[in-house]
Amino acid sequence: MSTISGEGHNLHFNSQPENLPDVYFIIFDAYTGQNELKEYFGFDNSQFLNELGDRGFFIAENSRSNYTKTPWSMYSILNMDYFPEQIELSTDPNSNQLRAFLKNTKVFELFHKLGYKTNCISLGFDLGVRDNVDNFVDSPFSTEFIEESISSTYFGYITFRAFFKFQRGADVLVTFDLLNSLSEKRANFRDFTYAHFLCPHSPFIFKADGTKYKNAEINLLGKSNEKYLGQIQYLNKRILELVDRLQSVNPKPVIIIQSDHGEYPEEIDPEQMKDQASRFDSRTSTLNVTYYPDGDYSLLYSEITSVNTFRAFIKKYIDSSFELKKDVSYNLAPR
Repeated sequence: MSTISGEGHNLHFNSQPENLPDVYFIIFDAYTGQNELKEYFGFDNSQFLNELGDRGFFIAENSRSNYTKTPWSMYSILNMDYFPEQIELSTDPNSNQLRAFLKNTKVFELFHKLGYKTNCISLGFDLGVRDNVDNFVDSPFSTEFIEESISSTYFGYITFRAFFKFQRGADVLVTFDLLNSLSEKRANFRDFTYAHFLCPHSPFIFKADGTKYKNAEINLLGKSNEKYLGQIQYLNKRILELVDRLQSVNPKPVIIIQSDHGEYPEEIDPEQMKDQASRFDSRTSTLNVTYYPDGDYSLLYSEITSVNTFRAFIKKYIDSSFELKKDVSYNLAPR
């Protein structure tokens, strides 16, 4: 039997471990869920979701993130739990204390114990897990030196911005290519692959047709509803292409596609987003779709939050006595 560290739970396998599927867990940073995209951005994303439904995906229409910022959200997903009480929710996301909690996550630990090869493609967002996965790929331009030193000065900001079109655009394209290539290079071991796209999060690089904005048109930190939605439309096309590739192999893998949180709309209409409740609503709304090869989604539900993503996987594939957590979303104070 296997034990998840800190959970105090001996896992009793529902089926033989060698029969477990490959797993692809793919995060699209700041991709808002369908209801809030329609209410706050005026965008109907139903065609894309319907196409995923036609491919056998379960669509969690009212899914939420547990936190409004990436490090905390990814902690809750990859540890299948809420943040420890000893870490204040206002902690600097770059602090060593927070990074320490992200290094040894229960999800990677679980898949290691199950005999999986673990892959992490994190081009632009370093969770700190690089020493605890079998295959870690990141961007040569996304280093702590650049993020914490260069970008903290005016000259560094200008330099960093000049690289952003090349870096972020290349990172997105390379991540799609790496995921496609992994699906083609199957071996005798099972794969757990986690990929984190820093997109549709700003800066906005891609137009809806996949062409790129000129450098002068890219604002590193600015918001634009139109450009944000353009990146979503571009990603939708690429996601469907990727799904078709991943589903073309046998045996078919589990595919989990989510966002870590939603996005705040550009506040061009003060009456539309004047209250904090609306901002929280938009920011915690997430894309959350899951493909199980057997089509049994009895453990999933429309309002599921991301803390239960891998709890549901464990309960389905490994141990039916494993429990889900209560679904709660927390609003982190702005820094």
